[in-house]
Amino acid sequence: MRTFSSFLLVAATIGLTSASAANAEPMSSVPAGAVTVTDWYKQNVYTRQNDKIGDIKDVLVDKNGKIGSLVIAVGGILGAGEKDVIVPFSDVKPTKKNDK
Repeated sequence: MRTFSSFLLVAATIGLTSASAANAEPMSSVPAGAVTVTDWYKQNVYTRQNDKIGDIKDVLVDKNGKIGSLVIAVGGILGAGEKDVIVPFSDVKPTKKNDK
């Protein structure tokens, strides 16, 4: 959590000094279809055959502010022997399981 908080602080500081950010109009509502990073973070990841392969450990944002990829922890038992792999965001499709 400390890393993410530090990122937000740096981003806010950069935004205050950026001419384009200073001239930006605040939004009055959440854009349609928008989701938060927490809608992805720590979510289980399954194959198309519904076999669990891991869970999302982090969301990577590119230099343009777009989500480029996800860090998925795979393998291991109770975190031991786990390996992080990076998967392009476009390769992961959100679905509901048990109406969740």
